[in-house]
Amino acid sequence: MSNDYFNFKRFTVHQSQAAMKVGTDGCLLGAWVPIDSVKRVLDIGTGTGLLSLMCSQRISSIQSDFQIDAIEIEPSAAAQAEMNVAESEWASSIHIIQGDVLTFSPELRYDLIVCNPPYFVDSLKCPGIKRNLARHTESLPFSQLIKKAHELLNPSGSFCLVLPIDLSEDFISQAKNQGFSLKQEVSVHTTEKKEAKRVLLNLSLQVGEASKKEKLIIQTNGEYTDHYKSLLKDFYLKL
Repeated sequence: MSNDYFNFKRFTVHQSQAAMKVGTDGCLLGAWVPIDSVKRVLDIGTGTGLLSLMCSQRISSIQSDFQIDAIEIEPSAAAQAEMNVAESEWASSIHIIQGDVLTFSPELRYDLIVCNPPYFVDSLKCPGIKRNLARHTESLPFSQLIKKAHELLNPSGSFCLVLPIDLSEDFISQAKNQGFSLKQEVSVHTTEKKEAKRVLLNLSLQVGEASKKEKLIIQTNGEYTDHYKSLLKDFYLKL
């Protein structure tokens, strides 16, 4: 998935100007997030615009009245997201904002907040400012991300993200300390014999909800599982 563009069934993501390319993490998150009764979406750190485009495709299949605000701090990535959105069939429903989410102050709250956040903590910096912004938590510390999501989310809304499994426990703990409840947690395994490396999280501001823990296995016996295919069949050309 390292080409300058990635073709999906109903849209194309150009990514030459974005530090972080289309990857399995983002695709799984975009295909998994709950979209029932969702009219306002915030995509934090949109990058190429992938999550906004995936959410638009899914939401538009059940309703036409929705709006997605997609914010990106890095100017060239925001410009590329703007181009990807403009070439899509949902251009009128997605608004690209170049700026810092921590200073973002919209008039209305959101039914769904999605984020594939930077997650490298105390690791060696990679060359290039743009890639560092996309990869390291210094640009968007978890505590500040959680605080901002709490500020911008509707009381009945969902805050969904994908994280490395080894950072998820700390993130969930911080989120609970700031008033969130864990609604759903899906551990992602490349095969049934391997430990999870990623986790999909659905957080809510509604207190007392029972947390559902699930497992997603991508491949078994060298073939994609039915669960994985059911999530991504509307997006991937080869499924």
